Amino acid sequence: MSPFARSVLLTWLLLTIVLPSYAFKFRLPFYSKTHVSLTNSLGGNLDLTLHCKSKDDDLGIHLLDPGESYEFSFGTSFISETLFFCRFSWQNECHYFDVYDKERDYQRWPYGCGYNVTKSGPCRVYSHCFSWKSSC
Repeated sequence: MSPFARSVLLTWLLLTIVLPSYAFKFRLPFYSKTHVSLTNSLGGNLDLTLHCKSKDDDLGIHLLDPGESYEFSFGTSFISETLFFCRFSWQNECHYFDVYDKERDYQRWPYGCGYNVTKSGPCRVYSHCFSWKSSC
């Protein structure tokens, strides 16, 4: 392998493998932390059970009392495709929704988003409401 090709390969390995693992520590501009907040706004004194996941992370099952919130954070970079989805259930209802989709959310909410979870679907805090993606 030529010296030039070797240096290009080493640079590529550094950028794709080593650098993202240290990006939070050094607060690099192309690798940021994103926050998601989910609030039980079902009304009627209903508890909300949610289970959020990504391709790589399972955040577990959480039970929210009326008005209670669940929050989580994760790393995003300009080269990754991040998607977190949740299963929401209460009484005899069960629905899915993508709470963070980098393609949809990164430009408008690069550092996070909050939802009030209602019976008809999740609503952005101070913004518009979405329909459920699917039912269980």
